[in-house]
Amino acid sequence: MISTSGSVSVLANPTSMLSLEKYRTLSQVRQIHAYFIKTNLVNHTLSVGKLISVCTRSGLPGGLEYALLIFLRIQNPTSSFFHALIRDFSKSSNPFQAVVLYSRMLICLEEFWEVEY
Repeated sequence: MISTSGSVSVLANPTSMLSLEKYRTLSQVRQIHAYFIKTNLVNHTLSVGKLISVCTRSGLPGGLEYALLIFLRIQNPTSSFFHALIRDFSKSSNPFQAVVLYSRMLICLEEFWEVEY
């Protein structure tokens, strides 16, 4: 069981992962990520997608950068991961990272090898 400040349970049970959006601090997100690593959920696309979504959508300070750290450790990222991060970085104070991710997407995803933009 993971807890914050010793009293509130962040992950009381595995079903709480379905509502990751309720976690509002980067510390809680890091604890959830650690739990994912410990239980091998980092290889589960849906779980990692929800975690990245929480980081990018919640407005957490440092959340977008943390989402990028999670993303960079994914062995076979899907196009939806790329698109979400490209979109959010393009609106951030670091839009150049969107260009870097776009370039990486074109290299990594075979489905885009024959597509021209």
